[in-house]
Amino acid sequence: MRRLLGLLAVTASLAACATTPRPPPLDLSPPSGDPFVWIYGETGRDLAWLRYGQPASDNIGLAFSCPRSATTVHFETGTSGKTAELRLRSEAGEGRYPAELKRSQLDGGVLAIGAIALTDKVLAAFEATGHIAQVEDRPYPQNAETPAEHTDIRRFFGFCRGR
Repeated sequence: MRRLLGLLAVTASLAACATTPRPPPLDLSPPSGDPFVWIYGETGRDLAWLRYGQPASDNIGLAFSCPRSATTVHFETGTSGKTAELRLRSEAGEGRYPAELKRSQLDGGVLAIGAIALTDKVLAAFEATGHIAQVEDRPYPQNAETPAEHTDIRRFFGFCRGR
């Protein structure tokens, strides 16, 4: 009888392991609510930022920043943490940018933080068209949809160049 009970316990635990659901795949699409938009801002006279997020919230998908007259643009974005890089795609092709992975103090997720040359072709195409996608398991478009967003993108890159 003990053998039968032991065999039943092992069988039950194996069956539980086999039916444990996998975690859902990473979803980088914007949550419902306010739409995500590109927003420009300055911190004093020395630093500008451009964020793709929901206005008046901390919900940000991708953030760029630069000091005035910069040679690089800094980025920060949430990521799956599978690779230490940011992949961006624009009309000019795709770029892979090395990143440092850090834990977000806001939500405990993983952040990719790094820098891209201001002269990078992917960024240049983004500035010209307003179209860019972050690529993880697939491209996640983060395109400017309004004239105000296009203006904010041009203002950001102009600030970075010292204009």
